[in-house]
Amino acid sequence: MNFHKRVLLGSLLVVFDFNVNAIDVLPDFLGFFLIATAFDSVKTKEAQVGQTISLVLAVISFILLFVRLEPTGYLVLYSFYPFVIESVIGALIILQLAYVFIVSTQRLPELGTGIPKVFLGAQLFIYAATGLTPHFTASEAGTWVIGLVVGSVVCYMYYFGFLWKRKSFERETRELPVKTLVQFPQ
Repeated sequence: MNFHKRVLLGSLLVVFDFNVNAIDVLPDFLGFFLIATAFDSVKTKEAQVGQTISLVLAVISFILLFVRLEPTGYLVLYSFYPFVIESVIGALIILQLAYVFIVSTQRLPELGTGIPKVFLGAQLFIYAATGLTPHFTASEAGTWVIGLVVGSVVCYMYYFGFLWKRKSFERETRELPVKTLVQFPQ
């Protein structure tokens, strides 16, 4: 299975939650682990960083499976600092997405060499803005959440389209060697 296909399948597991009687049938840690294996299939320094971030997210996601919820909806583990923990997880996810784009550019430089800064900026805004929801009245929070959900759906439509296009192209050109086009400062 090629890099983009693994990332696509792993991202689908992370983004879409299928619950049966409050049990997550497809837990996020499986998706993060699949993305880590995708990074493992590419032998670059950037892929190693992406793999490490994915494994950290897989471990965090696995631990959160066993933490019970309080009646308020906050996890008992971090009921005093939910915004801080969610911010760290959000930052790790955005870093992981950035490394997906970096490694993808290394794998298929002929399809473009840029990192979609608007996509990553929108993701950063959505994660940060989610923490503001409790500070609004109920009607304002509802409108705010609808806007964030719509923005998130648009972002992930772009992301999945990006991966789908590159997955197909990578399948067609699987015999080509990995090229490192993007140079990063040491």
